[in-house]
Amino acid sequence: MTRIQEQGSASSERMLERLRWRSRRGLLEMDLLLQRFLEHHLVTLTSGELDQYGEVLQLDDNGLLDRVLGRIPCEPEWVALLEKIGET
Repeated sequence: MTRIQEQGSASSERMLERLRWRSRRGLLEMDLLLQRFLEHHLVTLTSGELDQYGEVLQLDDNGLLDRVLGRIPCEPEWVALLEKIGET
């Protein structure tokens, strides 16, 4: 069961809106990648993936892009999520 399904509709909608807002980036490439990722995957992410996504969003744009593109190593717990972001 996803975190979205576990929570009530009002609180889950607020959480989704916060993630969407935090996904808006100053770097166009990251903005496009994250918006496309959200369109395809947001409602199907597990609770753990949503927590990881929140952590990933704390990175600066260049650091996040470098990790998604594999230019620098990423934290092991983020590998699957960053691959998913890069594939969309």
